[in-house]
Amino acid sequence: MADENLVLRPKIIIEGLVDRFVAQPHTISPVQAAMSLAFLHKPLLESYLQSPQPHVEASANPDLRGGYFINIREDRAGELRYLLDSINRDRPTCCGSPKRSPMSRNCCAPAPPASI
Repeated sequence: MADENLVLRPKIIIEGLVDRFVAQPHTISPVQAAMSLAFLHKPLLESYLQSPQPHVEASANPDLRGGYFINIREDRAGELRYLLDSINRDRPTCCGSPKRSPMSRNCCAPAPPASI
């Protein structure tokens, strides 16, 4: 199989990710990415994990389409908990430390590896 040539269909769309979220123009710049992560994505995940049912109901309401709700079934909340935990672990200077703000230099840099 290593010698076999593979071709993608012409309609395939490849989207980049920043911290496992779709890369949008405002999430590419380090400062904007940190601000989005700290003040949008992380609070949204925390809100869903505290009370998923309002998110599920709001996502099903056409009048609220485009709002800041997470449209994921409640039985998948563990995946969101893992995502939030990995954000807190991998980006402590951005979101997990009260001593640093998202405007700090290297805020979105991954945490250094733990020493052995």
